[in-house]
Amino acid sequence: LRNQQGWLDQVHLPDAWSAASGDGEPRVRVAIVDGGTEWTHPDLRANVALNQAEVPGDGIDQDGNGFVDDVRGWCFVRADGDPSPLDGQVFNARHGTHVAGIAGAVLGNGVGIAGAGGNPELILVNAAHPTIDGGIAYGYEGILYAVARGADIINCSWRTARFVGPRVLDAPYSEFEALVLRIAREAGSLVIAATGNDFGDGLWTTPAGYEDALSVTATRRDALLLWDAANTAPWVDVAAPGQGMISTFPTDQPSVEGPYGLLSGTSMAAALTTGVAALIRADHPDWSVDQLRSRIGWTAQDADLEGGIRILRADALLLD
Repeated sequence: LRNQQGWLDQVHLPDAWSAASGDGEPRVRVAIVDGGTEWTHPDLRANVALNQAEVPGDGIDQDGNGFVDDVRGWCFVRADGDPSPLDGQVFNARHGTHVAGIAGAVLGNGVGIAGAGGNPELILVNAAHPTIDGGIAYGYEGILYAVARGADIINCSWRTARFVGPRVLDAPYSEFEALVLRIAREAGSLVIAATGNDFGDGLWTTPAGYEDALSVTATRRDALLLWDAANTAPWVDVAAPGQGMISTFPTDQPSVEGPYGLLSGTSMAAALTTGVAALIRADHPDWSVDQLRSRIGWTAQDADLEGGIRILRADALLLD
């Protein structure tokens, strides 16, 4: 915990863990739609959701969702139920595993790190680009898969923008993408998305920019200040710590901390917000998506950030 203390204290997460009154059943279902996650990581494995409707390895789609043997999640490139990273994709492997840990690493096991979400079930979705390490090609298909699996919260720590030479421009608007997010919201899944790390003031990125997503930008690790690279805009819903966050790394990419390491970005901030949202859902399983969104917004802390963006405050979310 010593390596997490700065940002844990910034959002008052230890107080939120203490205030949480959910009995843990049924467990909140958090989908990680990313570039692949090492689900066998010793600090993640116990929280990976198992699709009990499927019989592993029999080649039959028992639950009729169109995905055969999706016991631990899905990989769209391989078209199989192994959400692990693709071979050779070092960045995606690290990113997806790191994000999953911030939101849902095993809490209270005495090893590694503490995930923010109070031990949710993790539905893992590998939506990677088949050839571009760091690319997401099946993000919206991944969201729909997570909805079909009954995800309460869907984390999308990726963004789309347009690049013209050295310039970064607003992402194009897509009716399909907007419809996917509307479907998720109406189905009861809260989509939480990162704004991106383009040093952009006013840049519109997706999926964070669509009205049916909860958009998250990043603050510094130990201060109520925006992180330098974080995209900001008036449409951003909330900020959360995203600089120098320690979390799970793939076991074949160890750092000085073993299978754990530091990353920075709005991706990390979105994952932290996802974990906190899972705590609220556990305490209030009957709340709608709009109630969850509203709670996150009005309990956030004023900090005089650019554009009037407020900072996530975990304990306030849980105290009626």
